[in-house]
Amino acid sequence: MIPSVEAAADRPVGCVAKGGCIDAVSVIGLTGELPMRKVCMQNHQHRFFRLNMADGVEQLPRSSAVYCILNRITGRRYVGQARNVHRRCVIHRSELREGRPANMLMRRDLVLHGFDPFFFALPPVRLPDPGIPVAANLVELWWTIQLQAHDERFGYNLEAGHFRTGGAQFRDRERKLMRPNSRKYELLEGVDMYDPIHPALLGTWVRGS
Repeated sequence: MIPSVEAAADRPVGCVAKGGCIDAVSVIGLTGELPMRKVCMQNHQHRFFRLNMADGVEQLPRSSAVYCILNRITGRRYVGQARNVHRRCVIHRSELREGRPANMLMRRDLVLHGFDPFFFALPPVRLPDPGIPVAANLVELWWTIQLQAHDERFGYNLEAGHFRTGGAQFRDRERKLMRPNSRKYELLEGVDMYDPIHPALLGTWVRGS
């Protein structure tokens, strides 16, 4: 479990001894910078430094991997895969900064919360040989389900492992019913097409209706 910012405030970030680091706390603040921290060095002289929020992209490898994009305010996440995960996430970051991510659920939260809450990271697993796309798709699908990223209350995924989610299929149907030449259906006032869809609602939808 990641310790809270408050719990970490009462202890050093790291204590370094002859054998190396013997104690460390890794904390991501949800609301901004962490306060000044003490670091206990070999000579026992205390030094101070400040931990700032980062987007994590530069720590990602240039190899194939499953990656996760986390909104640090809402807790919602997106799971994807790439042969060069660093390059793919650089593209994601650019799209977010420019306000035009392809994922419309993410774009909605970007309008509400801005760019800073988005953080890029890797689940603790590497993809199989990128020449085996079926296996890579299964790994992406597995992590999407484990992190509940396909459930719009918790995540942004509209597709995983080349499978469309129920919410994505529901919106496909809505768009078809609301096409301009039909004029039979329209969104209710105050409803956003990309408001999260509760699984209970999807459970009542009869496909093809």
